Amino acid sequence: ENLSRTLGQELYERTLGTPRFSPTRVAVMCEFAKEIFETKGKILGMDVALKDVEVAGQPIFESIDPVMKTQPTHDLIADRRGKPTLLWAQEGGTADDRAIKELLAQWQAHSDAFNFVIKVHPNMTAAEVSEILRPFDLTRKNTRVIHKELDPNITLWNSDILVAQESTMLAQAVYIGRPVLVMDPQDFRKDSAYVRMGVGRFIKSAGDLERLTLALSKPDSKESLELKAARTQANFRTNG
Repeated sequence: ENLSRTLGQELYERTLGTPRFSPTRVAVMCEFAKEIFETKGKILGMDVALKDVEVAGQPIFESIDPVMKTQPTHDLIADRRGKPTLLWAQEGGTADDRAIKELLAQWQAHSDAFNFVIKVHPNMTAAEVSEILRPFDLTRKNTRVIHKELDPNITLWNSDILVAQESTMLAQAVYIGRPVLVMDPQDFRKDSAYVRMGVGRFIKSAGDLERLTLALSKPDSKESLELKAARTQANFRTNG
């Protein structure tokens, strides 16, 4: 496991910023995405000037706009009872999957103050879902699992804090005003655009997650106010 972590870090550091693509144009979803492209382009290995990055619009925002207008609630997400809800947008195929699940399971064991929603990626098979859920105690009354049963936009709207690795839902959460936490227990995402722009915070340990979820559940906390201020600067204007 230590060897895997070391090799993963070396691979990340050696390839980070190494141009692998030289597109003449890059389309992004909004002005916010264009602002963070300097970082994202580096991670993706794109050799492209900022003047060639064009805002073209993005359906992920168009799909969530009706949800923002109707503000639907759904009992499938959690029996809220006044508790804030932490949503994990699960992703597959990242090198630190195991470490992330272990971290979240540690937090879940002491998460009585929260509702915990595990949003499994819709592309996962039943066998993969079972493996993803293995570390978690699904008998806890504050825990819900959602696979394909509910529109992810409604799931996100009914959650208070989003935790993810690099999910598209991070951008959506910022768009609708939710604080975001970026999972990075093995230092693979040190250049996260969300953290760099100030709209998110890194989670390196279960202790980090406990501290930040408690802080962000209070609207007037220092952390909540800092992320809110950063979100107000995020420009989601599109040309689409």
